[in-house]
Amino acid sequence: MIERVPRSTGEILSDGIGLLRARFRTFYLLALPFCAAELMLREGGSTVMQTARASMSDGAIDADVLLRVAASLSVGVGLIMVAFIVQVALSAGVVQLASDAWNNAPPTFASGLRTMTSRAAWLALTTLLFSFAFLIWMIPSLFAVVGAVVLFGLAAQIISMVLMLVWTLLGFVVLTLRWGLFTQTVVLEDKAGPSALGRSRELLAGRGMPFFQSARWRLSVLLLVSLAVSGTIQSTFGVPRIIYALTSGWDLTQGLPPLLSMPLYFVVPLALIEVALNAIVVAFGPVLLTLFFYDLRVRYEGLDLEPPAAPAAPAAPESGA
Repeated sequence: MIERVPRSTGEILSDGIGLLRARFRTFYLLALPFCAAELMLREGGSTVMQTARASMSDGAIDADVLLRVAASLSVGVGLIMVAFIVQVALSAGVVQLASDAWNNAPPTFASGLRTMTSRAAWLALTTLLFSFAFLIWMIPSLFAVVGAVVLFGLAAQIISMVLMLVWTLLGFVVLTLRWGLFTQTVVLEDKAGPSALGRSRELLAGRGMPFFQSARWRLSVLLLVSLAVSGTIQSTFGVPRIIYALTSGWDLTQGLPPLLSMPLYFVVPLALIEVALNAIVVAFGPVLLTLFFYDLRVRYEGLDLEPPAAPAAPAAPESGA
């Protein structure tokens, strides 16, 4: 049982790890098929786009080649977008399971699946709005890089690229520390779009507290921990691809080879390992942020979902009165 009292950041981490350990099977079974579908769609899209790039560099380019390349790129982008929607739907289900546990209800596969079907579309829309805001943030740095490439020399181009990377990281941090709980507001408060982003900003407001005691600082700590865990596991997925690329003569300037470009004896074991490991860590971040979402509501809004105490039974009359 998770206590409905303000929790420290360390206690939220401990609660999240304890919840995932106690309900590992439920979270894992929910994540496994969606991780498998996301991997197949993402790798399929990458393979199609890689094929399109290769056909552009093979020789003369005419109208027929351009049409085929455009069609291939459209298919590739479409597959990657569907993979993105699958990933978003999975996060909705994980948030629901964590919410069930916080409310002392047993998390079930059916509960997560119901939330996926009812909230995934609104969550995808809100995520696209977040991405669009990030793209707007990137516009000044993109213009700066293009201007440096056109007007100045190599040194200016390198400096502009470094500044672009810094600006990109700053934008991601700023937007995340304002809207980092929009997934929870979409799933648990039936909000969507600007309303969900606004609710996240309200929950993460400074409230006059020093930064190192604020909700945004605590959110950044939870995000760094979850990224460290998931990033460490997921970075291992690239090692076999790098080995294959170096041994097969793959051009690394085109990125790492997609799974479907490898021989079958590479594809099957690597895909199984990647899905199995990803299904373990994919729930960690959403679970932590869901517990943090409830902590903020308990701390600042007095949320208390404990059932009311049963009324006391009337005292029996004393004998002999």
